[in-house]
Amino acid sequence: MRHFVKSKILLIIVAAVFVLYLSNDFSLLDIKETALIVALGIDKDGDEIEVTAQLAVPKSSDQAANTPGTTVSGKGQTVAQALENIGVRTGWYPKLSFCNVLVLGEGILHGNVMESIDFFIRTVKLQDTARLCAAEKKAKDVLTAASPLDELSAFSLSKILQKDGESSSTVTITSLREFSMGYYSKSAFSMMPLVKIIEEKSGESEGGAKGSDSPTASAKKASSSKEAPQNAQKKQIFDATATLLFSKGVPVCCLNKTQTMILQLSRRKVTEATVELKQTEFDGKSANVFLALRQNRGRLKLRIINGRPTLDLRLRVVAKIDDTDVTTTPSGLVSGYVVPNNILRDAERLISDAYREMFEMTRACDCDVFEIADKLYRTQNRYYAALKDVALQGTRLEIKVVAKSFK
Repeated sequence: MRHFVKSKILLIIVAAVFVLYLSNDFSLLDIKETALIVALGIDKDGDEIEVTAQLAVPKSSDQAANTPGTTVSGKGQTVAQALENIGVRTGWYPKLSFCNVLVLGEGILHGNVMESIDFFIRTVKLQDTARLCAAEKKAKDVLTAASPLDELSAFSLSKILQKDGESSSTVTITSLREFSMGYYSKSAFSMMPLVKIIEEKSGESEGGAKGSDSPTASAKKASSSKEAPQNAQKKQIFDATATLLFSKGVPVCCLNKTQTMILQLSRRKVTEATVELKQTEFDGKSANVFLALRQNRGRLKLRIINGRPTLDLRLRVVAKIDDTDVTTTPSGLVSGYVVPNNILRDAERLISDAYREMFEMTRACDCDVFEIADKLYRTQNRYYAALKDVALQGTRLEIKVVAKSFK
């Protein structure tokens, strides 16, 4: 009997604790008072820093499912103060846990960008895998752009900087962590993609109705005239194929789309890269050939020869012909996978010349794009003290590119 009473009392205590546990809110914020920041833009406005946040505001199920997000801005002497002012102005509790994109405006790029983004390195509120990019003009313009692909421009931008970057060689992948590691390295080299806004006007007539007097055409014309203000809205898409190169946190030069692709081939594996060979011989004709590079393997090794640094760049690519601007015979179609030797040699020369041109261009800007100082410190440390100040300007580049046919 006594054992039964003890068991009953214990059961009541457990039930009471369980009820109290479920009734506690654990200091959680009300979802109606919470805003999730999906992207941040940092601009310079006079002596102040302007931070623009693109918010994905949680909606209840009885509200419109396709309600767009909100963009709010705050100013302050520092990034932390500007973020705090956003909360003061909106009454929301900004959450940085879901922020995947940081956009730096043109004003921030005029100086050392680390002075503006070092807050995100110190804080634990933002993940260090957030993608970093630069805007051609203001970062606020990028976040307020009307993208035709997504409700929030941040979602369109993150697709370019994350998904496309994993496969395409024309987009530079840079996270907050990678940029910071490069800044504090011996080479002091970092890079990030440069985002440009491309405007496309929608609502233009699509042929067939112009000059027609048919009832259907007249109805279409009347309907289009009523909807003209809505359809005339400009669609804005993003281009992130250019790459800004930084030395000690300051932008010093910019790579175009082709140079970006060439640089990525030596740094990481890519699945999509195209080289255009102009006026090369193909199937007995002079043609422009578009060569797809399906596999790549790059290696950079620094050696010291007679007291002078020598950088060995080795690159192996597997290629196939994607397209040409001339008609071919059936044998020419088959050779898309079996690439002729003359085309492979032309591709090797084109890529090698592009690397030499990039090396001289970045060296003139005092930008260690191939991280020679890092390699000197890690692999040739006994020479580092004597050569660290002249390593970039005194290094000789040796290139060997080998192109193989897909079959």
